[in-house]
Amino acid sequence: MHWDGEVLYQSSRLDAYAQALGSLQEQGLCYPCDCTRGQIRAMGNVYDGSCRNRVIPPKKPYAIRLKTDTTPIGFVDIIQGRFSQQLEDDVGDFALMRKDELFAYQLAVVIDDEYQNITHIVRGWDLLNSTPRQIYLQKCLGYKQQKYAHIPIIVDELGQKLSKQAFAPSIETDKATEALFLALQLLGQAPPREIKHENPGSLLDWAVLNWDIHSVPKVANIELDSNLNGAQSP
Repeated sequence: MHWDGEVLYQSSRLDAYAQALGSLQEQGLCYPCDCTRGQIRAMGNVYDGSCRNRVIPPKKPYAIRLKTDTTPIGFVDIIQGRFSQQLEDDVGDFALMRKDELFAYQLAVVIDDEYQNITHIVRGWDLLNSTPRQIYLQKCLGYKQQKYAHIPIIVDELGQKLSKQAFAPSIETDKATEALFLALQLLGQAPPREIKHENPGSLLDWAVLNWDIHSVPKVANIELDSNLNGAQSP
């Protein structure tokens, strides 16, 4: 795997995030909110706009939320097909800045994608639900909309995503080609067995030339068996 250019760190982009947030506030699209996580859970985890029309603003610490509405936000995912949400009903007004004054993921990723002239976003199915919020933010900020493709995520026998958070074992770098070969198989590709033990660069070259996104399984998760010899698609 090779970087396309210099790595962009979000810590270097705080001024850009603040400027975008200020623009949204000037448009009257944001408001402060001091509701607790417990209160939001009691709402069914769909924020009901409790703080939207407060006459007296809350004292800090508070989050800053973006107003949503019931207009459907939909798109056609290249892999998963059509997906749509009514943000006010399905998500509620969502945070752009947290109570600890850290910028939220939804805001940062939209601004950085625009800054980097990203045209296509290929990522895990677990982020599919975030996409309508990001498209809505793009509209509010006057940005172009990207094309999206959400691949199924690989999970263990307990249904947990293979990740550091779930304490999944690390990939063995001396078996990089085997790992890439298996990943291609799980994503519906058909790498020839004779390249299974070549160097990773050769396998990646094959993948670039032969990649077929329409063969990627249209599922949420792919279960990897304990022996890493196969997979099941729920």
